[in-house]
Amino acid sequence: MGKKKPPYVIGVDCGTQSLRTGIFDLEGRPIVFATKDYPTYFPRPGWAEQDAEDWWDAAVTTVRECLEKSGVSKEEIIGIAVDGTSSTVVPVDEKGNPIRRAILWMDSRAHRQVKTIADTQHPVLKYVGGQDAVEWMVPKCLWLKENEPDIYKKAHMIVECTDWLTWKLTNKWTASICNTTCKWNYVRPMGGWVKEFFEAIGLEEILDKWPKEVLFMGDKAGELTPEAAKELGLLPNIAVGESGIDAHAGMLGLGVVKPGRLAMIMGSSTVHLGLSEQPVFDPGIWGPYPEAVVRGAWLIEGGKFHQDPL
Repeated sequence: MGKKKPPYVIGVDCGTQSLRTGIFDLEGRPIVFATKDYPTYFPRPGWAEQDAEDWWDAAVTTVRECLEKSGVSKEEIIGIAVDGTSSTVVPVDEKGNPIRRAILWMDSRAHRQVKTIADTQHPVLKYVGGQDAVEWMVPKCLWLKENEPDIYKKAHMIVECTDWLTWKLTNKWTASICNTTCKWNYVRPMGGWVKEFFEAIGLEEILDKWPKEVLFMGDKAGELTPEAAKELGLLPNIAVGESGIDAHAGMLGLGVVKPGRLAMIMGSSTVHLGLSEQPVFDPGIWGPYPEAVVRGAWLIEGGKFHQDPL
């Protein structure tokens, strides 16, 4: 391997038990890593929540630790981006402040809402293997509307942890095509979000609470604000890349960027991820997700997840 030379980029991985930050050269070779844990709360059986401010505190702590440990100067950092758990849902007010704890990806409270969604038999569901999983964004939003209507109504935005962290970096609300396609019933061949589907499940106003701009992973989501730069110890106005799901970002690191290879991701959950030139419609697998990771390719997914019986 060649010598690691500047400039460098920062990657932030917001996981289930901790947040991890790394500095890398432009060939993807790591320079340094730092980790900070945070708590998970279990208010009822099957429920799991986290405090979003813990993620940001961990990001600030680990970015600064990486700079200090590595001796890399802030002038040598040209970009930063986030990945993280998918369907970790946080409602925020107009200033971006969380108004309740985030509902963690593995939370299974929305099992009744999954049945409501499945009963529509709407055509968008063929792009997710026939029905939404209990962990996903749409069932959780429907649960919030039905069980915490004051929170739901007050929420200016209802987003994922990666969206919120990207907003903390840029002061811009964007969404990732990776997350929205795999977890939010966004179907690019059908024009994105299908209004009639959300009307059918009684969630028609949710589109007003989601970011309007949907970007591919790695697209420029914005620039680091002076406020975020000061907290992180970085220079303002460096590029901030669009986020994505942690496992799916791992496909890129494993070189699974074309059909014929399979990524196996093992962590708090386990998934198998592969690409196809053509859509594969099968109720036994998740997807086919159009262009969720690579432009022009379909993503198919299988794995272990937690779901209460309907």
